[in-house]
Amino acid sequence: IIQNREQKLLSVFAMPDHAHILVGMKPSLSVSDLVRDIKAGSSKFISDHNLLQGKLAWQEGWRFPIRGANWAM
Repeated sequence: IIQNREQKLLSVFAMPDHAHILVGMKPSLSVSDLVRDIKAGSSKFISDHNLLQGKLAWQEGWRFPIRGANWAM
């Protein structure tokens, strides 16, 4: 998903109920557009491959650090 948007995946840390993803981004794409695409694409992949019983539910919003600050969206 990230490579398809011509961005660079740097690191992934997965927990049972959430994931941390570090992405090198070009300024031509907004963070919110990339997060939307990651959520939509991963939901489709999980559904298409029957990887969960029931339906995947994403929490509202997301967080990202910028130069030591922590911003919530």
